[in-house]
Amino acid sequence: MKKQQLTSDTQLECQKHRHGHSPTMIETSNNLVTLSYPYSVELDLHLLQQQDELITNIYHQYHPRLPRVMILLDGVSDLSTDSWNYIQSYPHQKLYQSVAYVLSKGNMSVLERHYLEQLFINRTQKPTESTNLNYPIGIFTTVKQAIRWLGSYPKSNHIN
Repeated sequence: MKKQQLTSDTQLECQKHRHGHSPTMIETSNNLVTLSYPYSVELDLHLLQQQDELITNIYHQYHPRLPRVMILLDGVSDLSTDSWNYIQSYPHQKLYQSVAYVLSKGNMSVLERHYLEQLFINRTQKPTESTNLNYPIGIFTTVKQAIRWLGSYPKSNHIN
């Protein structure tokens, strides 16, 4: 698997997104992108828009294929209702092939799973403008499970 080394320009772009509430791009390998969310983050519109900006500016600028994204969690403090609508929007949906969330270890994983399942349930109950745009979402307890699922080019959701 070929891994992309982040250039100094790309690293600088990544650092612009590191101010507390922003996701951080850790690496890209083929069309697999690994992101890390800050500690005890709120899943809200601002976070998702910053994630989309990061994917657009750093990944889509250099790669023609949609990314498979693995998001490493380190605690989720809340889930805002504005994120429910945004995750269904065409501007968000068109950027991804699939997304796998990896729960943190310990007590925070229970709350993370709760919020992600709420987001997942809301998303399946509210179809997008185009039914072809719902990228699959997976929720996993280990990185290995998430990579295996993403590597299978999933067509359906998975909650582990």
